[in-house]
Amino acid sequence: MASFTKKAICQSFIKLLSERPIDKITVKDIVDDCGIARNTFYYHYQDIYQVLEDILDQRVQDAVERMKKEAAGWEKKSSEQNLRDGFKELKEHGNVFYNMFQSAGEGEVRRYLLRTTTVCFNHQVEIRAQGIEASEEDKKLIASFFRN
Repeated sequence: MASFTKKAICQSFIKLLSERPIDKITVKDIVDDCGIARNTFYYHYQDIYQVLEDILDQRVQDAVERMKKEAAGWEKKSSEQNLRDGFKELKEHGNVFYNMFQSAGEGEVRRYLLRTTTVCFNHQVEIRAQGIEASEEDKKLIASFFRN
């Protein structure tokens, strides 16, 4: 039940985020949209930014899993195709990303995005560096270069 409720909260948040910036979304908006009690929201999340963090963490976890499958040969898609799919999603949900950056909490949003992209790029470099003698410092530098 808890995962169902968290999923409903996240879906409502994304729906509302496609319509307006984060700082214009309230907990009341979310609970009204997904039909739960306000206390239920606070049982799962402290605030709206924690919902955003949970969503981004799940997206990163999904991306890392796809990278692992690709590296192990289980995934038929290439890195390039996965990248294209990512850009397609960005295009389809452009208003969500736009509204994330239009919020008063822009600094917090940027920190979340930096953290999540860092995880993805570090993991991708780890996969690509297998069998190559490269120091941890060099791998972090390469990941940082491509992230920025």
